[in-house]
Parts: sequence; C-alpha cells; structure tokens
Amino acid sequence: MKIILNYYEEKKAEMIQKFKNLVASGTRFSLSVDEWTSVRNRRYFNLCLYVEDGEVFNLGLIYIPGKCGAEETKKMVEDTLKRFQLDFEKHIVATTSDGPNVMKKFGRESPSEMILCLNHAIHLGVVDTFYKKRQATSAVSSSEDTDDSDDEIMENKNSSDDEADDNASYDTNFRLQPIDEIKRVLDETRSLVKLFRKSPLKNSQLQNYVKAEFGKELSLLLDVKTRWNSIIVMAERFLKLKNCVKKALIDLNMLDKWNYN
Repeated sequence: MKIILNYYEEKKAEMIQKFKNLVASGTRFSLSVDEWTSVRNRRYFNLCLYVEDGEVFNLGLIYIPGKCGAEETKKMVEDTLKRFQLDFEKHIVATTSDGPNVMKKFGRESPSEMILCLNHAIHLGVVDTFYKKRQATSAVSSSEDTDDSDDEIMENKNSSDDEADDNASYDTNFRLQPIDEIKRVLDETRSLVKLFRKSPLKNSQLQNYVKAEFGKELSLLLDVKTRWNSIIVMAERFLKLKNCVKKALIDLNMLDKWNYN
C-alpha cells in the first residue's frame, strides 16, 4: 500500500508542476464533472482537466458521501482543484456536465462558463425514442389498440377545434410510425439475444454455426440503456450472426421466434 501511495504522491507532484508551467504560460483549463456509481452503489464525481492542445488530466474520483446539492458539488470541485494548486475562478474558463437540475444550478453558481454535455442530450433523446413505452392518441381508436397501464399516452392539450385535433393526431401518428417500427425491431432483437445469452444449451447450438462460418466463437451482444450507442453494437453483431441465429432456431424448433417482417 505504501508503494501505491508514494507513487500517487509522485505523480501528483508532477501534475502540479505541469499545471504551474501551463498557468505561467497563460494557459487556462476546461473542466468536466461526471458522476459515476459503482457496483456497490457508491457515488463518485470524476474530474478531468482539458487544455487547448487536447491533452487531458484526470484528477481522480471524489467520493459523494450522501446528499449532494449544487453547493456541495461546487465545494468538492473547489477543494479538489486546490489540492492541485488551481483556483476555480482564476484557472477554469468552462465546465461541462450532464443535465440534471443539480448540475444546472451548479453551472449557474460556478465562476466559469457552463456547457451541458451534448452526448448526454443525445442519450436522453435515444432513451425517450427507443426505450420508453409510449402511445400516440388518435381521433379514432379502439380498446384493443390501447393499453394505458403499459404505455404513456401523448395528448394534444392545447387544441380546442375538433378538426385541428384530428389533423394533429394524424400528423403525430405519421411521424411516430417509422420510429415505432424501429423500436419493434429492436425489441424483437433484444428478445432473441436474451434467448441465447440466458441459456448455455441454446448458445452452444448457436456457437456451432458461428465457428463453422467465422472460425471462432462470437457472442450476441445486448444493448445497455445507460450507453445509447450500444444499440449500434448490438445491431451490428446480430446482423453479422443472423444466419447462424436462424439455423440455431431451426435446430431448437423455435423458428417461430424469427419474425420475417
């Protein structure tokens, strides 16, 4: 343990000296604040500094012991910067983070410019589009097409004219149709991926065909809601192995799981 601590202090001293040299040359930094939760359900902040040439300095994880509002976040950031002999107000020109209300308030109260993370915004859009259940209201609907317990109902509350309501509903349905079709395909893909991932016997049958075609084992991959681009990884792997999946389903007498549409 002593060796690790000594190594940490050595590297920290090197970083402090480099920061001093950069500040002396007129350089200022950008800061990213990202919250991370461990498998033990403990929360941390990770702070990274960025300079103009693209170099990145990781200042490490900060343990969040309990409730953490904007003021507590600001103090943790200031204390961490001070450990590296940096001042939040003097040396940081911009801060980026995700978009919870706490971080928005932190941005308003921090001395630097606040830029919300665009990748986080994309993630929220993908989750709303491809993960959350929903249902568009229609002027003409039947009870078998409606499931209030499972789906969120999108309502047009601002229109008072009946004809306008009909047109608005039609346009909404028209826009949602391709998105809903993509979501259906993704749900069916996940179902097949889980079928093989959860059963060693079924996966073994699949891998026989995978090894015959590719010369090695390749597993089906499942997307993760917290990583929006994992949809692409899942889809690419499934398309690569789709012929093997179909053959395995035939052997397992489960071809009904394969949707030809």
